Amino acid sequence: MNKKLAIALVVGVVLLAGCVTPPSLQTPRPMPPGEVEIGVHGTALFPPRVYGEEQLEGIDNVPEFLGSPSFSARFGVIDNLELGATVGPIGAYGILKYGIMPYESPLQLSVLGGYGRWGLIFIPRFMQPEDSDVQLNFPSWDIGFLAGYDVMPELSVYGGARQYWIGQEGVPPIGRLALTNAIVGVEVFPHRRISFPIELNVGIINAVDAILGALESFGVEDTNSDDAPEDVYILWPSVNLGLTIHF
Repeated sequence: MNKKLAIALVVGVVLLAGCVTPPSLQTPRPMPPGEVEIGVHGTALFPPRVYGEEQLEGIDNVPEFLGSPSFSARFGVIDNLELGATVGPIGAYGILKYGIMPYESPLQLSVLGGYGRWGLIFIPRFMQPEDSDVQLNFPSWDIGFLAGYDVMPELSVYGGARQYWIGQEGVPPIGRLALTNAIVGVEVFPHRRISFPIELNVGIINAVDAILGALESFGVEDTNSDDAPEDVYILWPSVNLGLTIHF
């Protein structure tokens, strides 16, 4: 492997270990027209895992809890169409979701898309870098799908995926970063006024593509990418525990 790329890979693995997709905080069933749901969610981050030629060693499998919660809001606009927002330590997003199945169906399928800012959003001024050119959050948009089923009246299970595109191609420091968020969750008391979603999110990054994109954003093109390892992925799991109130 080219020495410059090898160094970038090592450094990039360390840096990208701090990158994680925001929790989805979405269930497949959209809100009925005119109804509102608000929620608060706590997140526990587990250590990242690297799969491929480069392995990450010496990391204890101990979760780290984020210091601030995430908040979500959902509003039923018309039949099967929902407008929502998520705000938390990893970003702020607006979300539009469309449900394919009737609201009363135990089987739910939906598609969704979002736009917002990914990264560190709410940072006190005294904690911000003196260098005003340092960018701490980036434009982001995503598309995805969710599927779920009411196992019983008091319990539903769901899963899906969201694909994020973060930053802008050719713009430092990350260029255009692609992130996949795999989602598995359950919701306790889904049809009551107060419910309890529990969600596992796994952020997935192709490390080599991400690092090459970052290098290119700084004008570094001679990376001998043909010598780069293939299929090196960073996986970062998180568990999100929530409480939602339906109005």
